[in-house]
Amino acid sequence: MARSKFAMFLYFFALALTLAFAVTYLTKSEFMPYHAQALATDWKSLSEPEQVMFLGFMRVIGALALALTVLSVWVIFSAYRKGETWAFWAIPVTGNIAGIPTIYVMFTVITQTSGEPPIILPILGLLAFNLGLIVTCQRGRKRRVTS
Repeated sequence: MARSKFAMFLYFFALALTLAFAVTYLTKSEFMPYHAQALATDWKSLSEPEQVMFLGFMRVIGALALALTVLSVWVIFSAYRKGETWAFWAIPVTGNIAGIPTIYVMFTVITQTSGEPPIILPILGLLAFNLGLIVTCQRGRKRRVTS
């Protein structure tokens, strides 16, 4: 049970980071400071259509992050807590599907522009998702050995 609680803590930590990202991208009225660095321009220098497009992209990304968070919390409180095997995989796999491209894009921004996105946050989230999976798998292996 302690391992299960630790795995849930790790998942909720990762999901809290994802939720913070979602809320930030859904509520900002202009792009982030690292966007300005990467583009070497400020928000006011963009044309109105460029601003609309940029905010649209941010809102879509924020909405997807919110959807991932809500769905993952639902899976944790339903199937994961009941011990359904598919749920043990669904949460970290979904986290990896979202996290790996996020880190790749941020790394690309860092290496190809002067932008400095907060890459440590998605790295921490990805680590938490994967540690949660390891803890869950160890728990399952221990259960099979003692049965």
